[in-house]
Amino acid sequence: MEIRMDGRVALITGGSKGLGYAMGLKFAESGAQIALAARTKAAVTQAALTIAQT
Repeated sequence: MEIRMDGRVALITGGSKGLGYAMGLKFAESGAQIALAARTKAAVTQAALTIAQT
């Protein structure tokens, strides 16, 4: 079952690795705009760039 998230925004904490990163990927794939939060700017920036390219 696939749920579309077009037009929705997901705020994901811990988004630079692990479960947060995986959720960010899935939400982005389903059409949601995502906002990632993490403890380090470098890690969350890299995660955001990687997710944006997929």
